This record gives sequence, C-alpha cells and structure tokens, in this order.
Amino acid sequence: IRLNFTNPVAQSLLGEVSPFQVETLGEEQRFSFYLRPDFARQDPGFDELLLVAPADMNLYFEGLYGGVAAALAAETTGMEIAGVEVVPTAGDSLRVTFPTFDPNSDLDALRLDFTTALFATGAVLQASLQNSSSGAGSWQRVDPGEVVSAVVSNTTTLVGVVKRGSLLQNVTVEPAFFSPNGDGINDEASFRFKVVKVSDDSPVEVLIHDLRGRLVRRLVEQRGLSTGTYGIAWDGKDADGLTVPPGVYLARLRVDTDIEGARIGNAEIFRTIVVAY
Repeated sequence: IRLNFTNPVAQSLLGEVSPFQVETLGEEQRFSFYLRPDFARQDPGFDELLLVAPADMNLYFEGLYGGVAAALAAETTGMEIAGVEVVPTAGDSLRVTFPTFDPNSDLDALRLDFTTALFATGAVLQASLQNSSSGAGSWQRVDPGEVVSAVVSNTTTLVGVVKRGSLLQNVTVEPAFFSPNGDGINDEASFRFKVVKVSDDSPVEVLIHDLRGRLVRRLVEQRGLSTGTYGIAWDGKDADGLTVPPGVYLARLRVDTDIEGARIGNAEIFRTIVVAY
C-alpha cells in the first residue's frame, strides 16, 4: 500500500446551505452555500471549489462572493469575486476556480450561489476544496456547521417538505394532435413531466391505450434514480411496429412503485392524445 500525504488547505472547513427546506419539489430555485475556513499560519489555502449533488439534480452557477461572514448573509453588492471560472463537469456537479483564498486574504468566508431543483425528500450536497498547486485530486471535505449565525441551517442537506401529491408533476403532451405519416412534420408526440419523491430505480412508463382499453404501446424508461425530468416520445406505432389508425388514444403515465403507506398521492396520471392524418 502506498499513501501520498498532502498538507490540508485549512485546519477545518465548515459549510451550510440556505434555504435548506424546499417547499416545492421539481422546481428550480436559488440556493446559497456558505463556506468558512479555519486557517493556521502555514496553511496554503485553496483556489478550487467542487460541489456535488445527487445524480438527478443539475447545478447552475449564479455567483461566487467573499467577505465577512455576517455581511454575506445580508447582501452581495460589491462582494463578487473577480477571476472566477466555471470548469465543465457533469450536470450534478459544480466546479469553480478563483484567486487563492489563504491565511493572508482579507476574506472571512465564501458564498456560492447556484440554482437547482430538488426532486426527492432529501439531498446531501458534498463540497470540497483544493489548492491546484498541490496536485490534482487533493480535495479536502467541507463539514456541515455554522458559518453565518444569521442563517438557520448548519447543514449541507436539502430537505423537501413532504406534502401529499402526485409523483408526476408538470405533465405536458406536445403536440396534443400529431400525424405520424413520415412527412417530418409532427411525426412524434412527446410526454414531458417530472418525477419527484421516488428514491429508487422504479421504471417510469407511458402506456398508450385505445378507447376500448386495449394496450397499444408501452414506452418505458428506467434510470438508476427515478426522480428527475423526463421527455418520452411516441412515434405513433403500436407494439408490432405498425402505425396506429387515426383517433383518440389514452396515455397512462405512471411510476411503477409501491406507494402504500407513504405520504404521497397518485403514482399515475392520464392524458388524451389524438392521431390524425
């Protein structure tokens, strides 16, 4: 076993997110992640920040600010850090570089603003910092704790306020009338929706029925984590690959999961769609 040791960027790193309670699942909103280091004189400091969320969440950079911790909670005017660059990463990660923050800096704390949507009842945000001169992969973890006394959080976990409601939200069918005749115009219909509260890999289905109740086509998508935004398309063909006759069809959108005993509502929603030639 070979171990490589590097000096810590700081003696300790504390972080907290605000707001930590999310009232509406599946809708994007702005959050602030506060960071405060505890430096010793010899600590090298850091110039990179990595924030990682669960795979069903996309993080979008809004700004990085620095100053006295108490002031960061109240405003950000004149506190935006210059020279910040966003490093391309996966959608569930946010990585930024900036001028070195070390024991000689005038800053007391950092505030990272970002936008995301929470789909589950909880999500742990993992933040790490590194000094790029120490070599790649030398990340030091940020622990949850109080950074700003005015922020009621002390946690790096987002918590969804559980309300009874459907697992499928913001359901749209575009277009509601379509003509799958191969002319390149409105040949497909797309079912767009969001799945919330599901913490496993339950399959998400769109079941197409005719008005007699017969199953015409089953469209399914299964992910490692079911929550997130979906766009499932139907090309107007049945299970045998034949184009369906014109008429009105019933689409049953559902999450194949057990909701008995859970504080959630329906796991399926119905929509109509019209095939015309």
